[in-house]
Amino acid sequence: MELAASCVGYCGADLKALCTEAAIRAFREKYPQVYTSDDKFVIDVDSVSVEKYHFLEAMSTITPAAHRGSIVHSRPLSSVIAPCLKRHLDKIMERISDIFPFLSSVDFSKFSALSYGSSIPLVYRPRLLICGGESVGLDHVGPAVLHELEKFSVHSLGLPSLLSDPSAKTPEEALVHIFGEAKRTTPSILYLPQFHLWWDTAHEQLRAVLLTLLNELPSNLPVLLLGTSSVAFTDLEEECASIFSSRNMYQVDQPSYDDRLRYFNILFESLLSFQTEESRNKSKKQKSAIDLPKAPKVVEGPKVSELKARAEAEQHAVRRMRMCLRDICNRILFNKRFNVFHFPVSEEEVPDYRSVIQKPMDMATVLQRVDSGQYLTRAAFMKDIDLIVSNAKTYNGNDYNGSRIVSRACELRDVVQGMLSQMDPSLVSFCDKIASQGGPLQVMDDEDSSILQAAPVTQLVSGTRISARLRNVQPEVNLSQSYEVLKRQKKSAENEQGMTKDVAVRGERSPEDVDLSKPISPEEAPKEPDSNGTLEEADNSPTEAAEIPARPEPMETDSSEVAATVSTGDDLLGQLEALKQRFMEHTAGYGVPQLERLYSRIMKGVIELTSKESNEDHRRLVVRYLLTFVENSDNF
Repeated sequence: MELAASCVGYCGADLKALCTEAAIRAFREKYPQVYTSDDKFVIDVDSVSVEKYHFLEAMSTITPAAHRGSIVHSRPLSSVIAPCLKRHLDKIMERISDIFPFLSSVDFSKFSALSYGSSIPLVYRPRLLICGGESVGLDHVGPAVLHELEKFSVHSLGLPSLLSDPSAKTPEEALVHIFGEAKRTTPSILYLPQFHLWWDTAHEQLRAVLLTLLNELPSNLPVLLLGTSSVAFTDLEEECASIFSSRNMYQVDQPSYDDRLRYFNILFESLLSFQTEESRNKSKKQKSAIDLPKAPKVVEGPKVSELKARAEAEQHAVRRMRMCLRDICNRILFNKRFNVFHFPVSEEEVPDYRSVIQKPMDMATVLQRVDSGQYLTRAAFMKDIDLIVSNAKTYNGNDYNGSRIVSRACELRDVVQGMLSQMDPSLVSFCDKIASQGGPLQVMDDEDSSILQAAPVTQLVSGTRISARLRNVQPEVNLSQSYEVLKRQKKSAENEQGMTKDVAVRGERSPEDVDLSKPISPEEAPKEPDSNGTLEEADNSPTEAAEIPARPEPMETDSSEVAATVSTGDDLLGQLEALKQRFMEHTAGYGVPQLERLYSRIMKGVIELTSKESNEDHRRLVVRYLLTFVENSDNF
C-alpha cells in the first residue's frame, strides 16, 4: 500500500520502468562482479530477491509522466509530519465523502436518473474550506487531500495558475477557461489555495467574475470547491466568507500532545535504525563478496541469423553489380557506332572467321552472361570487352578497312571503361571480396533451412546467466516487511556463533565491568521501539547497564524523576523515555513548521555523527547526541 500510494501519476510505462530499475538494483547488489568484469559467470538468478527498498531507491530516479509537463498540486503526507496531521486528514476526508459522495466506491451511474428521466441530485454545491493558523501545516494538508482525491481531475484557481495560463490574455479569461474545463470533466475539483490571500490580492473585477461563475454553477453539478485559508473563518470578509458557509468549514488546530508523542516515537525509531549510505554500501559489498565460478568458454560459430544477414547483403551487392553492367550493355547496344560488335559474326557473311578466331565475343553474348550472373566483378566483365578488341585486331589486321573496325573496338573499350569508373568503389571492393570467397552465400528459405547451417554451439550448464523473463520466472517481492527492517544487514552463521560466545562470557561479568567505550552486540542492546513508541529490553541483556560518561547537568524540569533518570543513566530504556519526556516539554505549543525544523536539525547532527568512523555502538552514540541536544536550550 505504501508503494501504491507513492506511485500517483505513474503511467504503465513508468511502472514498468520502476520494476525494471528495482530488479536491476537487486541484481547489482547480489552480483556486483558482473558489472566490473568482462568474464561470464555462473549465477543463480532465483537467488536475486527484489525487496521494498529497491523500489524506493528506484523511485528516486524516475519522474512520472504526470509530473513532466504540468504542475502537480497533490502529494502525500511525508513521514516526518504524518503523525501530526494524519488525524486531520482522516476527518477532512470524512467531511468530503459526506458532501461529495463520488469519493466512495458505489457506482452512482445506476441511479443517475429518475423514472421520468431527470437526474438525481446527489450533491448540493459541494464546498469545503480548510482553515488554520500559520503553524498548523496547511501547506501539507491541502496537497495531501488532493492526493487522496487522485481519481478526480484537479483545476487550480490560484493566482500563479491564472497568471501563467498561456491561452488567456487576462486572469479573468483564464478563470473562465478553468471553470469551463471543470464542467467538461465532471466530477472534478476546483482547488483554491490560500483563499484569504487570493481575495485580498485580486481586484474587484476578478472577484466579481469568480462570484458570478460560482453562482452560475448548477447546484447539483459534481464540482467540488476546495480551499485553504491561514486566517480563521470568522476573520474573513463577509463577502469572502459567503462563498463557504460555516457548515462547509474545517478548522485545523495545533499538534496535540498525542500527535507530538507519535512524532517523537517515529523520530527515535528512525534515529536508532538509521544507517548511512556508506555503511549500507559497505554491508552490501561484504554481503555480495561471493566468488562466482566462471562460465566455460565456448567457441561459438556464426548464428543462423548472422549468416542469413550476410547472405542477403552479398546477394544485394551482386544484384547491384548486375544492374550496373546491364545498363552499360544496353547503352552500347543502342549506340549505332558500335553496331559491328552488337551480335555474333555470321558465318555466311564471313566464312573464315571461326577458323581465325577461336573465342568469338560480342555485346549480345556479354549481356546474356550478365543476366546469367557470370560476372561477379568489374574485372571479369572488362576481360570479355578486351576479348572483343583482341579479336578485332587479330582478324582485321592493319589494312585500311580493318583499321577502322579496330579503332571502333578501341573506342568501345574506352567508353566501357569510362562507364565502369563511375561505379561505387565500395560496391566494387565488396564484389571483389565476394568473388575471392567463391561467390555469394545463398539466402536461406523457409522450405529449405539446411542451406545455411550454423556452427555447433555447446550448451552451457544449467546455472548460467539466463534472464528470468525468458525462463518465465518472476522474482518474489516481499512488501510485508518495513523499510527499516529490510535495510539491516543479515547476520551470518559465524557472527551468531561469535555473539553467543560473547553473551556467555558477559553473563559471568558484573555490570560494573561493562565498558561503554566499546561496541556492544545486538543481544546486549535493547530492542527498537515498536509501533506504539515503547521500548522492550532484550531477554539476555544485563539488568543494569554501565553508567555513561559524565555529561553536563540537564535543564531543570518539573519532573524530578525524569532528571534523575537522565543524569544517572540507569539503562538505555530509561534514557530514551526520559529524552522523550524532555523533548515533549520543550516542544509544548510547537507547530508543524517548528517540528519539521527540529527534525532536520536532529537528523543532520546524527548524520554527521555516524559519518565518522567509530567502534562505539550506534545506539549509544545516538542517545549521547540526543542528551547533548536536549540540554542546549538554543536548539528549541
